[in-house]
Amino acid sequence: MIAHATGHEIAGTLVDAFSLAATSMSNRLYNYNKAHKHSKVYIDLNYTSTYLFHTF
Repeated sequence: MIAHATGHEIAGTLVDAFSLAATSMSNRLYNYNKAHKHSKVYIDLNYTSTYLFHTF
């Protein structure tokens, strides 16, 4: 609402998109960690913002 009122709709939209992507990645990591309770889990995040989960 603040972004719209101040004329920063594009910035607000970018923040919303980043927030959705971060929430999605967090949820997927949480579920991957639950599925691999007895392993150490890490995330491979590269410069194109794609990510993969792996275990040790």
